[in-house]
Order: sequence, then C-alpha cells, then structure tokens
Amino acid sequence: MTSTKSVPDFMNEDFFKNALENTLSEKIEIKNLAVEHNTSCGNYCSNIYRAAVKYATDKNAEDTKEIHLLIKDLFIHMSGSSREYFMYTTLLPALNAILQKSQPDKQLSARLFHAKKGDNETHVFEDLNARGYVICNRLVGYNEEETKVVLSKLAQLHATSMVFMKEQPKVMAELKEFYFKSEPGIMELLAKLTEDYANYSSKVVEKWPGYAKIAEKMRKNVGDTFKQKILKIFPKEQALVKVLVHADLWIKNILMLRDAEGPKDAIFVDYQMCFEGSPALDIHNLFITSVKLDVLKTKRLELIRHYYDVLRTTLIACDYNRDDIPTLDDILYEVQRTEFFSYYELVFPFAQTNLSDKLTEGLGVGDLTEENNMERTLKDIYSNRRVLDTYAYELRRLDDLGILD
Repeated sequence: MTSTKSVPDFMNEDFFKNALENTLSEKIEIKNLAVEHNTSCGNYCSNIYRAAVKYATDKNAEDTKEIHLLIKDLFIHMSGSSREYFMYTTLLPALNAILQKSQPDKQLSARLFHAKKGDNETHVFEDLNARGYVICNRLVGYNEEETKVVLSKLAQLHATSMVFMKEQPKVMAELKEFYFKSEPGIMELLAKLTEDYANYSSKVVEKWPGYAKIAEKMRKNVGDTFKQKILKIFPKEQALVKVLVHADLWIKNILMLRDAEGPKDAIFVDYQMCFEGSPALDIHNLFITSVKLDVLKTKRLELIRHYYDVLRTTLIACDYNRDDIPTLDDILYEVQRTEFFSYYELVFPFAQTNLSDKLTEGLGVGDLTEENNMERTLKDIYSNRRVLDTYAYELRRLDDLGILD
C-alpha cells in the first residue's frame, strides 16, 4: 500500500477489501493500493480521498483488475444534518432502478461501494473521473448545450422521484425538510451571511445609474424580512409539483462527460441537503450559480421547456399516470412562485462560489464567517466581472417581477 500522511489510518487494505467484497459479492485479494488526499476538491463539509485498487478474485486469481474509488469522509459536525447516507443506501438505488427499466444505460449517481454512519459518515464511490467525468470551471459556467445536458439529468431525477413517491410515500417521508426549516443553526448562519453580502453589494450596486432604489430594497430584504420570505417557498404543501429536490445543484456538484462532439451526460454528487419540494428550487439554483449570463438572458424559457420535455418523456417511459403528469404551465408557475430563491442564490451562494482560486484554497465552513476574512472575501467577489454583470441583469429582472418589494 502507498499513501500520503494525510490519509486516515482506517483507510487500509482491510477497509477497501471489505468495501469491494460487499459490492462484488465475492472474495478478493488486494494486489496494490494507492490512496491520496484530494486537496483540489474544495469541499467545505468533507475530506475527499482517491484510491486506485488493483485486485484479483478467488475465482480468477491470475486476472488482476483495477478500480478507481472516491472516498468522502464527512466532517463530524456535519454528519448529523446530512441526508446522504439515506440517499445512497435507500433512495438513489430505488430511483436508479426506476430509470434503468426504460433507459438501462443511464444512471443518476455514482456506484456506492461502502457506507458507514456513526460518529462520522464515510462513503466509498466509484471514481467517475476514471470514466472521463469531470467538473467544469465554476468561474466560467455552462454554455447552452451543457446546461441542457444537466437539465436532462435533473428532469430524470425529478421524474423518477415522482414515480417513487407514488410507490413508496412513507419512505420519501423519511427525508427531513430543507435545512432552512430543519436546521435552525444553519438558517441563522446563512441569513447572517446573506445580510452581510447584501449590505456590502448594495453599496456597489447603488453607484450604478438607475439602481439606487434596488440597492435600498436589497438592504430591506434582510433579517426577519428575508426569513419570512424564504421560509414561505419550501414547504412541500405549497408546491403544485412535488419532487426530490437536490438542493445544492451547482457546477461543483455536477460531473460532466463529453466527447469530441460536446457534452454527453451529467451525474450529480453531494446529496446531503435533499428534501421533498418544488422542482423550481433546483432550477433556480442551477441557473443562478452555474449558467453563463448570456445563456440566461436569451434562453431561460427555452431551457425550462427543455427540462419539462425530458420530465414528461421520462414519466411516460416510467408508466406514470398521464393524467397526473404536470403541465409546462405548472412548472412555470412553480418557477414564478419560488423566484425569491433566485434572489437568495444571487446574493450569497452565487457570489461566494465566485471567489478567486487563491482565496478558496483551504477554505472551510468557519472561514465564511471569520471577520478577518470577510472584508477581503467581499472585495475579491465584487471585483469579479461575471458577478457584477450577473447582479446588474438579475437584480433588474427580479425587481421588474416585484420580488424585491
């Protein structure tokens, strides 16, 4: 075995032997194991490791095979609020099975080899990088073709969850509500960060011609006003269409497969925040954080129609009752009803995810609220041309819709 010093002691040959044997259902012998800490992932809630395992089975001891695995070791303070163990051991296998009845070559998630939940939470997945899946540049965003590939996979996730809800409503009900409602501590943290970002960015925005009133409205949409508005959009009882919401759907949680002709497939990771609610929340999250501005300006409605077409096609392929299939107008209504989520995504998550690479090195959850870091963080973000241009367009659009009133 070869490894770096930063790899935990428990990630030894026995650990990987058990993980492979449990999944492959046969005895194996590990011939070589190399594990390394992946410092480039930039994941605030987990340590990520990669392993290359060469092994042989008892049935064919002369044939050495190699498999690449990704290990996600969730920080102890996050394991209590994560839904990921439930998602990967219970819900995602069921959703994949539903999808693969009609599309055997499709998958919604990476193959799981091991899952442990206790004082901390550890998962071992197939490393999709070895199959050519990569994360796109978060500072650039998706073009139209890439966005449609992601929306196709999102529609398949949502559609299979609708099928599953009808078949197993009690299982889906085990999911907690969105963390704004289920985790008061997280709600308070994100409300405070949103206020800090809104107050700072409004001082930038008010200097633009014609934006003084918008900047004033930004400063009013903080504190209790922010909480009241944001909490109204999450209850599943309010949703005209109910699906499994990924709830953290942005470019760093999406692996893209492409060939010489362009993007071919996408697979999502980080199912820690999932809950039952409106499909529009994932659409807002994706659009604001991860799609190029010129695409949003010219193709927003076309992209929603593309999402709907795949949603409907997938539901029909899964023998969903056609009378219960939502209409495009239903989806558009949900997008409009939950539009304040776009504002939240714009002010904090989108802005924060555009930190320069230099400032994101070694960044952790606590660093987001560290006073010594906040000023340089905000200066870095609001000198970013993409951020400023997106704010200019989206704030005007949201104000025209009355979202800031």
